[in-house]
Amino acid sequence: MPVWVGSKIKRFKYVLDNSNKMAKRGLNVMPRKDNKVLVIGLLIVFVIALAVLNFGRFTGSVTKIGGTTVKVEPETIRAGDTITISVVPGKKGTYNQYAICDGDNDVCQAKPRMACGQFKCVKPVTDVYKTWANWEGIHYVKVFDYDTKEYVRAYFTIE
Repeated sequence: MPVWVGSKIKRFKYVLDNSNKMAKRGLNVMPRKDNKVLVIGLLIVFVIALAVLNFGRFTGSVTKIGGTTVKVEPETIRAGDTITISVVPGKKGTYNQYAICDGDNDVCQAKPRMACGQFKCVKPVTDVYKTWANWEGIHYVKVFDYDTKEYVRAYFTIE
């Protein structure tokens, strides 16, 4: 489109309007449609990259919503019987050693380790422990949770 500047005619690739100084200087200006397509394309690539890079967090977050849970089965046993201790670690894991303590005086009689493969358990683990023949009353298993920095307890009774 020819434009009169003084006494000369100049041709521009894009003339958007009279207020656009870049077009008046003869610089190539991308039309607005191409800018929208470019921005939308970059946003789509960014969202896909974000999803791919955080895929482990998305899949793991379903099981790591709550804190550490400890479960002792059966809840009532006889002295000398075995108990099954199940630990589901929280977000930051648990220490691999648990303690079996007397519920009356908080004295811990045993401190076995779970088979986590390292000092910190980050995946669910189960352990079996045979109680002592002279134990009786209420006892508990405690495991240290690295997320809350506190012990999580599960109680059981020895008759």
